[in-house]
Amino acid sequence: SHTVSDNKEKKRFRLKMPGAFTILFILTIIAVLATWIVPAGAYSKLSYHAGAHEFKIVDAHNKTTTVPGTQDQLDKLGVKIDVNQFKSGAINKPISIPGTYERLKQKPAGPDQITTSMVNGTIEAVDVMVFILVLGGLIGV
Repeated sequence: SHTVSDNKEKKRFRLKMPGAFTILFILTIIAVLATWIVPAGAYSKLSYHAGAHEFKIVDAHNKTTTVPGTQDQLDKLGVKIDVNQFKSGAINKPISIPGTYERLKQKPAGPDQITTSMVNGTIEAVDVMVFILVLGGLIGV
């Protein structure tokens, strides 16, 4: 003889997997908290300018210097990459220069930036979203 109260006792509380937006919101909060904990810093960046045959160095404070685009300069900077990698265009983005890390002033995010960061992130990623939607439409998903 089962009663209504017996059935209620048999049902246990189960944790359910949170939804995608809940997970994203929690990750956003963790990222905002990390801005208070993780130290801020940057490496100097090195990029090659083929027209002038020179390297441009931008330090952590955005101060720019130029040096000749030679293997000797790369060796002096401690960059263990062949200069021909830059000249051929195989490396076309700025690279970090070893041993140039500098701590920068901490710029922690406030609680008000939790919601605005979601909106700004969506705006910045809209080109990727459109690409995926168009690609999905072309494939016929």
